[in-house]
Amino acid sequence: ILHLPMEPREKFRLEKNTIMTSMDGQTIRDIIVQDLISVPGAKGVSNHMGSKAMEDLRTMEIIFRELKRRHLYFLDSFVSSESVGFDLAHKIHILFARRDVFLDNKQDPEYIKGQIHKLKTRSRVYNQAIGISHDQKVTLEVLKEVMPELEKEGYKFVFVSELVK
Repeated sequence: ILHLPMEPREKFRLEKNTIMTSMDGQTIRDIIVQDLISVPGAKGVSNHMGSKAMEDLRTMEIIFRELKRRHLYFLDSFVSSESVGFDLAHKIHILFARRDVFLDNKQDPEYIKGQIHKLKTRSRVYNQAIGISHDQKVTLEVLKEVMPELEKEGYKFVFVSELVK
């Protein structure tokens, strides 16, 4: 998955080539193409930050049309409750998923385990759930510890590409 930097509402230091809502369509498409080159074999794209971009219909339509052209899915990190992603993805007919639980807003093993418990509960109710996290040491240590336990309980870990609709 390409984790595509997109404009947030908050004032963060932005990465090079962050997609901004003020950009023209060609610039946005050029950034997507350039970033996809850096992730060979990517099957999908998710938003990095992007609360402002995810709320902007014009920006997201440019992005989604480029993804459709390339047969890629979109995973909405769901950083904004005002995201236009779900409705627009259905309108444009691209494969789409939305994260259910963010695992590591706090770098605390007990907090992360609690978030994994929320992910388990959601998975039981809806027969699937998507959790996202950072690749930070504490998160990876917790996942290494709990994933075998979850598998013994019957939970299955799959690629997002298996869950998009």
